[in-house]
Amino acid sequence: MVVPDLEFFYAKACRAVGDYFYERGYAVFVCSSDGDPAKEQFCVRQLQSQRVAGLIVSSSGLNPVFLEQQARQDIPLVLLDGDDPVPCDLVSVDYQEAARRMTEHLLQVAQPTHLHLLLGEQAAARTHLCEAGVRDALPAAGGPSVHSHYGCRRKGRMPAAAARVARDAARGKPGVLAFEPEFLEQTVVQLNQQDPALLGQVALSGMAMSNTCDKLGAGLSCLVQDAAWAGVTAAQALHRRIHEGAKNEPPRVYRVPVRASWDE
Repeated sequence: MVVPDLEFFYAKACRAVGDYFYERGYAVFVCSSDGDPAKEQFCVRQLQSQRVAGLIVSSSGLNPVFLEQQARQDIPLVLLDGDDPVPCDLVSVDYQEAARRMTEHLLQVAQPTHLHLLLGEQAAARTHLCEAGVRDALPAAGGPSVHSHYGCRRKGRMPAAAARVARDAARGKPGVLAFEPEFLEQTVVQLNQQDPALLGQVALSGMAMSNTCDKLGAGLSCLVQDAAWAGVTAAQALHRRIHEGAKNEPPRVYRVPVRASWDE
């Protein structure tokens, strides 16, 4: 497996994949790419050199050509948590639909004057889908001003985004849409460090883990991803490609279920 980090969603997904393949006599090797496309390529090539039976990759979104080439090799490939245009099985949230749902809810309950989007890399397919979902939910006129913060995994990006949100809180009602659990948690941490009162002035929503709302103790509206389901499904898809003569079948898409905290 190659994943951007070993925390949050990916930690649970890796655990589920490891357990699934252990029960079937396989060891799972996990590499962290830190969301770096060059490191991602390096990890994939190193695993291939070890003649692994198959690969599960959570891509940075910046390696579509490279991953398309790998998908056409002899080693089966499954993509986890992304929508890169690669001809292989995909296990992922429908990010455009998730973004639309979060935006509609935030606009309804908070009516923000400014909307801050915390995103991955600007060129990544997932980022484009998230922005498209936000646009789908915005009114044709009279909606909030929208600010996209790209590359939020990079050092220094989250403090800068939080500082911009804090400035907008002084002149209006900012809303934040965080498209990874890490971004949501870091927003709460950064705002709390600047001024704990900000957490009552900013409307927060984002992709989250099952314990995020309780853990952060803030007024959040979240879409909760089932990371264990995603890991098991990716493992099943890969195992099927390895053992069931399914290598040449058309790629399948498996949508990770999400539940809305505001429906509970």
